[in-house]
Amino acid sequence: MKTTYTIAVTAPFWMEYASELLKGAQAYAREQTNMRVIALPIHEHGQSPISSKGTHFDGLFAFANVKDQQWIETLWKNGLPVVNSSGDIQDSDIPMIRPEPIYLKAAEYLKKLGRQDVAFVCPDLQKHPAWKPLCDGFRLDVPTLGLNSHIFSQCEVDPGYAPSRIFEAHLETELIAFLKKLPKPAGVWCPNDELAALVCECARISGLSVPQDIAVIGTGNSQISRLSTPSISSFKLPAQTIGYEGMRLLHQLILEKYPPKEPIHISIPVPPIIERESTITQAPDRTLTLAREFILNHASDGITIKDVLAQIPMSRMTFYNLYKASFGCTPAEDLRRSRLESAKNLLASSSMNITEVASACGFNEPNKFYVFFKRETTLSPSQWRDENNKTHP
Repeated sequence: MKTTYTIAVTAPFWMEYASELLKGAQAYAREQTNMRVIALPIHEHGQSPISSKGTHFDGLFAFANVKDQQWIETLWKNGLPVVNSSGDIQDSDIPMIRPEPIYLKAAEYLKKLGRQDVAFVCPDLQKHPAWKPLCDGFRLDVPTLGLNSHIFSQCEVDPGYAPSRIFEAHLETELIAFLKKLPKPAGVWCPNDELAALVCECARISGLSVPQDIAVIGTGNSQISRLSTPSISSFKLPAQTIGYEGMRLLHQLILEKYPPKEPIHISIPVPPIIERESTITQAPDRTLTLAREFILNHASDGITIKDVLAQIPMSRMTFYNLYKASFGCTPAEDLRRSRLESAKNLLASSSMNITEVASACGFNEPNKFYVFFKRETTLSPSQWRDENNKTHP
């Protein structure tokens, strides 16, 4: 057996999501005694950052899109174990791990807001064919919820790769016309936060109000979702979990001498939406919104309500009263709910042991995690995992 395995992790690391993937991959590698990671940035999709033989590496963990399919499949066919963390490459035998499809979660949320007409907005499918499966799924599945589905797939530029396009929203004349024609009030879901910001800007140009006329949801919970005006409700993708579990899968492929007998496609559950101004018709005080974001973003870091209060100029009693009036629950309930959702996601979709899950959810002592989880679910973490495990055997 080799003393050290060298793994190439390749992705466009300038993207927040890709850098989070790398953190997860590095976390798994650090737990091993015989593995090291070399990060190789993808500067332009379609150009391989490593040689076609991959002779310097024992495995490849990639975030590759359709433009990368040729070189990544060449490496795979040449015998290099590969795991891809993007769903962009379809009809391939390469093992894949990615977030679960979000469009139904987005549509269900918009339905609760009373939006009968919901739309999916993405870049031009001729230039970005990776979005086609999402378009097809949205078109077929959303009507099963009793909603009217609308598709706009003609954005000239994907601001996920060219964020400056948001400041050129006036050039997206067809998107502006599409938003104007949507029956109001409507809801829009976008596959990245940059597109959601572009939609908000096009709505402003159209004289439409967000969220009163159009509620907008993004994907990724990136900086732009938090800093935009209005701030954008978004789904936080479990990038670090995908990076960690993707590396675990790659390690397994290496040890089992590749290739797997059957295609491996793993979907990782996505946490609930983080609500912000783009969907909340009566937005709470900005201080409360930031406090809630702090709770939802850092619940798994082991924070306490005392840590939250340190971020805001408000007494504990005033904070509790205003928070419950704005969000329908107390800060402590939000904190518990967020930790519980994180724990359930990890138990259902990862191979971490109970102690590792406890630590990842902010519990320093496994026994405290056990007591917390059983109190909230009536089941022990192990029992809940046995009933809900979604990981590949």
